[in-house]
Amino acid sequence: MRAAHDHPLFPEDNGRVYYDIEEATRSTKYAATIKPYQRRKDGRGAWLFILALHAFLHNCRWRSNGSFAFSEHFVAQHRSAFTVLTQCKEYIPTFQLPSANTRVNYFLDAIETSDSELLASMALVQANNEADGKMNNFEDVTSYGIPADPVSKCKTSKKRPLAGIAALDTDEKLGAAAQ
Repeated sequence: MRAAHDHPLFPEDNGRVYYDIEEATRSTKYAATIKPYQRRKDGRGAWLFILALHAFLHNCRWRSNGSFAFSEHFVAQHRSAFTVLTQCKEYIPTFQLPSANTRVNYFLDAIETSDSELLASMALVQANNEADGKMNNFEDVTSYGIPADPVSKCKTSKKRPLAGIAALDTDEKLGAAAQ
């Protein structure tokens, strides 16, 4: 039975939910994500935030014409969100994590690009849908797609290679000036 938020037992239950979520994220890098809910022991707020992370997996988009690199930001955000959800699953048994295939589908659906190399990589991943194929392994998909990242290519192609930077030998200049 659900109680209203103004029910006398709500604050106690809300605090209990907060402590369960806090225990799930304790001593992880995700403990800070529920810090805003600590003072009031707001389990409902922390839970809604976790649901927002789940929604992130569904709704976040990455565009190849943006400035965020595929591997640096988008892949890392997906990994972080999924890790938090996995930790919360340990303490909230009714919570359902996306399956490996669903997780990969969310990830691929969130990529918006017209880059032919990245589209080809995505097509090869989608064609490999056996039980042990790339469509069932998030890490395989990311390692396959990262080399085709058009944003990273643009960022690195604008810089001179390290070997192309000239050096100045100060000893020769000082020796020539002294003569």
